[in-house]
Amino acid sequence: MVLGEGGRTLAPEAAVKHVAGATLGLDLTLRDEQARLKEAGAPWELAKAFDEGAALGGFTPVPGNFDLQALDMLCTVNGQVRQHDNTRHMLFPVATIIAFLSSRWRLLPGDLIYTGTPAGVGPLRPADRIEISSSALGSFAWDCK
Repeated sequence: MVLGEGGRTLAPEAAVKHVAGATLGLDLTLRDEQARLKEAGAPWELAKAFDEGAALGGFTPVPGNFDLQALDMLCTVNGQVRQHDNTRHMLFPVATIIAFLSSRWRLLPGDLIYTGTPAGVGPLRPADRIEISSSALGSFAWDCK
């Protein structure tokens, strides 16, 4: 989600009104680095923060009647389905996530919020072709380097 308005301590029913657009993205993790950091008792941030580790598709504007809890998502790797789900299965609704984040930090227009990862996480290799799509948000593709 991309926020069009910021705020602090937003109520869930107000929080979703701050969303200006939605897209699909890749939130990748270097698993070998994550394992090393966990073993050392260190934060995992270095396993999440690396070049091209958080690719995003183009944003679709979200009108007031857009149902953020009914977005289908499909991820294929080299044409094989890796993940297929819908936002209605998320542990926490989008409004709850935004409200929670706003209770910890002041949110600003343009802030991006990744909302979670469906089941089906797996390794990627150089030259793999990743495609993520949604009937409401479009289709986006990347080649692994």
